Amino acid sequence: MGTRRSSSEMADVRLRRSNSEGNRLKLFKGWGNRFLQDAGLNDVTQLTWGLINDTYKMDLILIHPPHLITLACIYIASVLKDKETTAWFEELRVDMNVVKNIAMEILDFYDGHKSISDERVNATMSKLAGR
Repeated sequence: MGTRRSSSEMADVRLRRSNSEGNRLKLFKGWGNRFLQDAGLNDVTQLTWGLINDTYKMDLILIHPPHLITLACIYIASVLKDKETTAWFEELRVDMNVVKNIAMEILDFYDGHKSISDERVNATMSKLAGR
């Protein structure tokens, strides 16, 4: 059995977690804006940020550094918007296998959530509204 924590200890844990998430957002924001400007991809900024925000629901940050997650999100956004970024990624000299693997993990996350039917979502929402 785990030990019980006092309310002040729990508040401290929440504060540390909140600060950690804020720092992670700063890291993504710094890398993301720099990369998007460098690649001339300002028109995919919103889509890229949507992807980055969704990575908060995954454990990627525990496995990969923020700049690689950011590059994977830029890669996905550029493919979805038919932007040619091959030369730009080559200039970065980043291991594209790693970037593509992270991109696949992100897409797998979306694919896993796609399997929830609208009927199931509506039924759950109805149950929640009745409570």
